[in-house]
Amino acid sequence: MRLISKKIRLGHEYDDILSLLHGSGKIQKVLIASAYADVQTIREIYTQLSRAECDKRGSRFVVFIDRAASQALPGQKYCSSYKRLNTNIRNSIFGDKSGIQLVGGKLFHSKLVYIKTTTEERVLIGSMNMTQKGTDKYENEELVLYMEKPPRKVVNDTLDYFSALEDSDNTCWVNESDAPSKQLSFRDFFMDGSLYVRFTAANLFSFPLNIPDNMREAIARLHYLLDAEAKNSISMLRFCQEEKDNGQYAEESNTDTRNAMRWTDYCIETLHGYWAPSFLCKKIDGMLGAKNNKLIRTTQALRRLATPEVAASVFDFFDVLSDSIARQNGRWSAADAKKRWIQWRDRLLRRVFPNGPDAEIDETLALRLSVGVQKSAFFDIFTDSDHTDEFIDTVMEFFYYHQERKGTRNKIINILKRMDVSLEDSDDLLRLLQDSGKDSFMRQLKAL
Repeated sequence: MRLISKKIRLGHEYDDILSLLHGSGKIQKVLIASAYADVQTIREIYTQLSRAECDKRGSRFVVFIDRAASQALPGQKYCSSYKRLNTNIRNSIFGDKSGIQLVGGKLFHSKLVYIKTTTEERVLIGSMNMTQKGTDKYENEELVLYMEKPPRKVVNDTLDYFSALEDSDNTCWVNESDAPSKQLSFRDFFMDGSLYVRFTAANLFSFPLNIPDNMREAIARLHYLLDAEAKNSISMLRFCQEEKDNGQYAEESNTDTRNAMRWTDYCIETLHGYWAPSFLCKKIDGMLGAKNNKLIRTTQALRRLATPEVAASVFDFFDVLSDSIARQNGRWSAADAKKRWIQWRDRLLRRVFPNGPDAEIDETLALRLSVGVQKSAFFDIFTDSDHTDEFIDTVMEFFYYHQERKGTRNKIINILKRMDVSLEDSDDLLRLLQDSGKDSFMRQLKAL
């Protein structure tokens, strides 16, 4: 029995932590439970085991990974890669009872390895996930208890644990993950989706005027770009369009914003943003992609921001604004505003055009500007009970609010209304998600 650390030497040298999987005798069984895993590491383990000598009477290799945390579900990034690897494992010497299993339900956080050969049994337990960072000795620090001759009680408990995992209703082979799970949990449901967060270009491109509060309303009628009820700032995107189309850019942008709001009809609003299941993301992405023509106008306006003509127009505006405030017995320095504006403009242009004003706009920023939305994978908040409760509470608030409304465009809520279902608490929602009947909520949701 050895305690092994990757970076803190405890008297045991090794080249690769995966070398701990090798031993004497012919391989008969390798069982791995890894909360988080990646395709590359599982493939590497499979490759190494395939090169080793296996018991021809029958060998088995199974990896259990978390259903929601490894991007292995349909529609997620690595689903097809996991399925191909699973097929390769089953078609190898390990046979059709081998492969990759997904564990659902509550948070699966185990790290356990069992190895049986014709001459020995070994057990590894510790902090190491089967990921590249978990196994590479130059990455994460990990601690592993390596039992080369484990007590019989440890072996029996280990085998019982793996049997319980395999027999669980929450576990399925990766190639069977399309089938609905009656034991679907909140974590399974929400991790299989994406977040859409509004990205407001106005915040990024608004220049703060710092007009005294008592002066704002008095000078609001000076220029159509000033609004006493808005923030104390001015949009340079709109200003750059002023000479070309007399402010029509602002009107078009507002129209785009109203139309673009329709994507939220396929989402659940949460405290982290608008969430949508993976099978609806393609539809939402298509709706947002249709707004990309706005990027052309935005890019043109930004390029004009770098020109002397725009700078001259802005400075003239500052001078007029300063005179107007002075006539109202207020103080506002046009000279200070010009200095701040030059610094603000240069920072903005460096961010938008990292390779210069004549180069292409930053790709990530371009997407945000064109659709006003940033998409990201849903992060695992279910490791903390307080965060979980807070998140589920906001989800239920979304349902409560829309259920009380007489009319709503939200497609998810309208499914519930057609089903004549009213959610009283989170248990009702969970039962709704777990129902796999012919006219179930989940089936109707996937049909949107």
